[in-house]
Amino acid sequence: SSGINAEWPLRPGAQLADATSSLKNESKADIEELKNELLNSQSKMVQFKNESKELTSELKSHLSTTNGKVDSLEEKQVELESTTSSLKNEPASWPEGSYCFLSKGGSCPVGFARYIGHVKGIYTPANSGGYTQPITFGDSSIACRSSCSHGGASYNADLVITSCCK
Repeated sequence: SSGINAEWPLRPGAQLADATSSLKNESKADIEELKNELLNSQSKMVQFKNESKELTSELKSHLSTTNGKVDSLEEKQVELESTTSSLKNEPASWPEGSYCFLSKGGSCPVGFARYIGHVKGIYTPANSGGYTQPITFGDSSIACRSSCSHGGASYNADLVITSCCK
């Protein structure tokens, strides 16, 4: 054979029909693939939209709960401030029972009596060993009658206790 195609002479109409058919089939496949991708994207968008609605609903619920808690705490704060204010204006109340404590400031709370007791001129040996340590605590005190720094001499100490009792 001389290298001439058996379909010679060429049939332009048949070749065009074959090419057109092939292009149609490829186009149909591409269109179907694009349709599937579009459907998949639409499905994902619907899913995302639903999830975002759920999240929005949850966030609104949490926000509402949080606002309710804030309102409740603010109400409690107002109550506490009111209670604190009224307590500042009322005398202190003590539970039933007997109490004594050291006094400070010259007066006792309402309902308590002030008592002052003392022992004066307590004999102590020479203070070189630290027998008497002067101190004041509230309205009470321990004191030396003479200087607590004399060496070798006897000392007289005073003890004063001031209390509030009921």
